Amino acid sequence: MSVRHHGSYSALPSARLRFCYSAQPSARLRRDFSLPPLTIAAVLLASSGCAPKAGQPKPPPEGPFAVSEYYAPSGAMGDGATPGNLVINQGTDCKARPDGARGNCFSFQYVNNAPYTTPVSKSTGVCNWAGLFWQYPTNNWGTETGLPIPVSKLTKVTFQVAVASGSELMTFQLGGIGTPPLPDGAPAPPSTTACPPPDSPSPTNYDLLLGSLMQTVGTDWQKLEIPIGARDPASPLPSTTLLIGAFAWSVAGNTSPLPKTVYIDDLFYE
Repeated sequence: MSVRHHGSYSALPSARLRFCYSAQPSARLRRDFSLPPLTIAAVLLASSGCAPKAGQPKPPPEGPFAVSEYYAPSGAMGDGATPGNLVINQGTDCKARPDGARGNCFSFQYVNNAPYTTPVSKSTGVCNWAGLFWQYPTNNWGTETGLPIPVSKLTKVTFQVAVASGSELMTFQLGGIGTPPLPDGAPAPPSTTACPPPDSPSPTNYDLLLGSLMQTVGTDWQKLEIPIGARDPASPLPSTTLLIGAFAWSVAGNTSPLPKTVYIDDLFYE
C-alpha cells in the first residue's frame, strides 16, 4: 500500500501505526499494512490504496450502533501498512460467531513483515507489529471530519476477540486518531517515533475520544470492553462528537512466529 501522508495516533502500547485500505466491491477485503503493537500515544499514518468502502451514506446514529454500520477496517498500521503483510476479511473466513453477535465479523491474517519504504523520504525498515483502525470515512487519518456520535447516550465499546492459535498480548483502542494543534494553533509536527515514519505534517482533524486496553487473548472468544473517555480529561465531552477512529487492535510480530490470525466480532458502541 502507498501512504500519502501521516498523522498522529494516540493510545495503544508502544508502536507506530501505518495504514492502508482500498475500497473494493467484494465483501472480502484484503489489505497490506505494516503495524506494530498499537501505542497509545503513537502516531497515525494516513494512507491510501487498500480499503473497503463503508457502504451508502446513512443518517448518523442516535444511540447504540454496530461499528460496521458506519466504519471501514481501512487503517492498517505497522507492518500491516506494507502491501502483502496484512490480509483483511470482512464477513468471510470468520471464526464461528458468538451467540447474539451484532454487526459484521472480521478476520485478519498478519502474514509477513516485509520492510516498508516511505514514499517521500524513501526510508525503509520493519516495525515488528501490525494493527488496524476502523475509520470514518474510509482511510481517514484526519484529513476529513469523523462521524457524529451521541456520546451522551453511550458509555463503552464492546467486542469479542480470539486468535487462531496459542495466545497473544494485544492492545485495543477507541479514538485517538490525529494530533491536536500546538498551543499557538500551529499544526503538530510529524512524529519522530512512528513506524513507518510520517513524511508530512499531521492533518487538521483529530479525535476527542480516547480509551485503550491491553489483554492476553487466546483461541476462545473473550468479550471485552473499553470505556468511552475524553482524550483530554480536563475538557468535558460535548453531547455529540465527531469520531474518526472507532476501534483499533494491534499485536507484536516478533513474540511468536508469523502468520498470526486475529478474529474480531460483535463490535458495538453502547
